Amino acid sequence: MPLDLGPLNQVWTDIGAIGLATYLADAPEVRNSANPKYLQIARRGAAKTGTDLYRILDLVFTLRNQSHQLFNEFDAVLMPTAAANPWPAAKPFPKTIDGQSVGPRGHAVFTRWVNAAGLPAVAFPAPFESIPIGMQLIGKMGSEQTLLACVDACAEAFVWPDIATRQA
Repeated sequence: MPLDLGPLNQVWTDIGAIGLATYLADAPEVRNSANPKYLQIARRGAAKTGTDLYRILDLVFTLRNQSHQLFNEFDAVLMPTAAANPWPAAKPFPKTIDGQSVGPRGHAVFTRWVNAAGLPAVAFPAPFESIPIGMQLIGKMGSEQTLLACVDACAEAFVWPDIATRQA
């Protein structure tokens, strides 16, 4: 990626914690029935300062400006939806990716910047030989119809394996 996502990745959990703190403060009926782990996350978010939030928003606006420049050079960006191969459904998330320890959303490094930048994207299953992987096609603001048309055309050209015969 020609974008430096490091600073945003460092504060990503703070974004969710601040948002959850705000939501639970405004919705006491939800807060009163929330799981204790979410209450703990909300307490962490509520402890953040206005300065912390300003720095996060500055990173988001910088990313949005950089994304705008990116799409002056490229029509679209194609990348995986997850940084890890599929993991067992019994596990909530992979604990390590490429030999590095990651947290609960460590696999989402390829999607969170798209969300933060507010860009349109479409996720779809890619053709596969052994295990399915998700791909996403990301475009500039307002390119939703182009992205959908592109993925639709690709889907018609993809050769899909016969899953039923492999599971037998």
